[in-house]
Amino acid sequence: MGLFSHRSPPREPIATGTFNCTCAAERYAEAMRLGDVPSGSEVRVCCLDGAGPIARRLAEMGFVPGTLIEVVRRAPLSDPIEFRLRGYLVSLRREEALLIRVHSTLSDPSAIGQAPAGDASDR
Repeated sequence: MGLFSHRSPPREPIATGTFNCTCAAERYAEAMRLGDVPSGSEVRVCCLDGAGPIARRLAEMGFVPGTLIEVVRRAPLSDPIEFRLRGYLVSLRREEALLIRVHSTLSDPSAIGQAPAGDASDR
């Protein structure tokens, strides 16, 4: 027997394809990726793309369907990104944030990242 003869069995992924998607097919197609959402926006998690340890860890940190997330700020070069959810702040690499599908909490999703009407920044 060699030094590396004992190998543990491979772990099974928690899901294949999309993890816990709660969206209808048309809503899934409209979903944005969290890594693309501008700072200051609030979104709600739709589902996690992918499977395996990264998706499992994101779910353990609270990125589960229905969770409200605020994009707090981005570091220079947009990596990492800081989010507020469930009463705490968490930073993710953009690559990891792109695995999270989200929907806008606004009635008009195209308004994400724009200043609210009547805001001082409009002047």
